[in-house]
Amino acid sequence: MDQTTSKLTPVQSKYLKIMLLGGKCTVKVLDKRSTPHVMYTVQIRWSMWADAYDVFVDHMYTGRFYFEKGDALFPQGSMTNPVITSLVQQLMDNARFGLGVPDPEMDIFHIGNCGYCGRPLTDPESIFIGLGPTCRKRITDRHELRNFKWK
Repeated sequence: MDQTTSKLTPVQSKYLKIMLLGGKCTVKVLDKRSTPHVMYTVQIRWSMWADAYDVFVDHMYTGRFYFEKGDALFPQGSMTNPVITSLVQQLMDNARFGLGVPDPEMDIFHIGNCGYCGRPLTDPESIFIGLGPTCRKRITDRHELRNFKWK
């Protein structure tokens, strides 16, 4: 790890899908394909009225992902960078199908906040998983996670 990633927690592939679908997920993605490596901030927010996830990359609205349908809606001109297009598509495919780490050339870190409620995590187990204990209980009812083994 370098100085950019030393204070970030790597997202474990087992929990990546759950973090992405939490509703207030913020991750940092290190793209190792570029020189120098580029770090993107990706926010995935649940929009209840749209029944979809809004995606922001580096705090700019990038598009909307309809989880159940697997469709994505990207406003014209919002996805001009092919790396960001690929990144968002891989993250959303992972959230939908649970594919593990999307690309070996990308490292994914969470910023220490709960992927469900957005509050800072303090408990070591919660930091490892990316969700607080209360939110782990809440999220198991969403997206058929009732039988998920947390440990």
